[in-house]
Amino acid sequence: MSLFSGAFLGGMAPRPRQPQSEVEYLDVAGWGGAPLRTYYYRPETWTPNWPAIVVIHGANRNLQFTLDTWLPLAQSIGFMPVIPHFTHRSFGGDKFALGGVRRGFPAERSAFRAIEPMFDALRAETGLRRTRYSLFGHSAGAQFVERFLLFNREARAARTVLSMAGWYTLPNERLPWPYGTHDVAIDEGDFASLFERECSLVLGENDDDPYADQLRRSSLAKSQGRHRLERGQHFFSVAREFARERSLPFNWAMRILPDAKHDSRAAARAYAAWLAHRQ
Repeated sequence: MSLFSGAFLGGMAPRPRQPQSEVEYLDVAGWGGAPLRTYYYRPETWTPNWPAIVVIHGANRNLQFTLDTWLPLAQSIGFMPVIPHFTHRSFGGDKFALGGVRRGFPAERSAFRAIEPMFDALRAETGLRRTRYSLFGHSAGAQFVERFLLFNREARAARTVLSMAGWYTLPNERLPWPYGTHDVAIDEGDFASLFERECSLVLGENDDDPYADQLRRSSLAKSQGRHRLERGQHFFSVAREFARERSLPFNWAMRILPDAKHDSRAAARAYAAWLAHRQ
């Protein structure tokens, strides 16, 4: 797909539909950090009433792979995929999946501060009428989604998928950030809000390599399990027990994809329709 349109945001009228359906982008500025290039795709039959799915890539930040995964699904199911590209240059170090937390809060240039302004910019640019978006994150992107929602109770995310994260932030104020919430501005109410959301935790049946590339192997990560499959199961168990002990709503589900390894494409195919419906 060729990239044929781009703009820095600022009070512009919605762009008229292009005669051919191609990937578009906008550069989201004015949110406190570097301009965030965000790619989106409107199939030829798109209307402003279609749902939008925001897709958060993994640590490799492979834009082309992400586009190749989600564009065919958008065409066949009917939704607008929205892919912010968090480059190493602008969102290096801990500014991406860990949010660049400083003194208990995400830093001004943290990626966690970009999603809601990005959605406002997208609506202004395209005329999208939906007031909420669905949210999908794979691997480091799943870590991003969990922590983003913890710091942003009012985020307009409807349905959410956390796919095959390598490790998680637990509702435990005794554990240091980012394994727990000691000395950060996250409390039990933030976890209660997170677990009340409609969310699917997706794991791969064969994502069970304790020596997998990029899998964190610190002692606190290992305490969550030997590999991604065990760590995801552990997190879900902790989350469910947290809600049960406090008589809180718990709207999460866990699904283990048969025969799947660390496969974002399998997770996308399994959940794109669910994310696109009934927002």
